[in-house]
Amino acid sequence: MVSFRTNCLAAWELTLVEPAQKITVSVTTSQPAADDAAPVIDAPATVQTDGPVIELTGRVSDSSAIIEFTVNGAAASLQAGGGFYIKRGVAQGQSELVIAALDEWGNRAERRRPSDAKNCARHPERRHRSGEGGGFGI
Repeated sequence: MVSFRTNCLAAWELTLVEPAQKITVSVTTSQPAADDAAPVIDAPATVQTDGPVIELTGRVSDSSAIIEFTVNGAAASLQAGGGFYIKRGVAQGQSELVIAALDEWGNRAERRRPSDAKNCARHPERRHRSGEGGGFGI
């Protein structure tokens, strides 16, 4: 005869009963403590550039796994230790970067970082050297 008993705390007890002997095996597993703290995003308070591209480095940390990391809503990569490097094209003037991280427990953190890009002409107008045509050289 075999009997099996469990409870809501993830503990099991299995009892094997043979005619002359009884064997009981108990197994208890522990659940990891729930994480209710949002990830921490460390990044400079503002980002400035004199060109059309901004570069930003920072770090995301949390006691549990980060399952999603985004910049302005687009998926971005985190390095093994939680570090990140962001290189993005930006329009001239002021804008905002929204950096977000989500951990495996559903805790979300978001940091908004203003950016200021000056002198962002991507391709200055240049004439062909031969003087032919009206196109632009890149």
